[in-house]
Amino acid sequence: MAKTHKKTGIANTLPGTIYDRHGRYWYKAQLPGEAKPVARPLVPLGSKYATTDYCAAVELAKDLYHQAIFKSQKTDLTILISDNQSCLPATDKSSGY
Repeated sequence: MAKTHKKTGIANTLPGTIYDRHGRYWYKAQLPGEAKPVARPLVPLGSKYATTDYCAAVELAKDLYHQAIFKSQKTDLTILISDNQSCLPATDKSSGY
């Protein structure tokens, strides 16, 4: 059975749940740009397995969330740029620029 911690501090502002599964921490949330919630192991850089430290798990979950926000805003910005290309001013070819 998975154990969950009481959310305090920064963990309280994260969507989803950080839970302990067999001594390792996982993060289950529906991140921006996803249709359904997905469970992910919270694996630190250079490590093979999910972390056993709750504080590290919170930081890793926060990083995952921020990366998902950045990716979703990047795609939204790309869509806005491609939609607004007709609004760009026409270049004057006679001016030599």
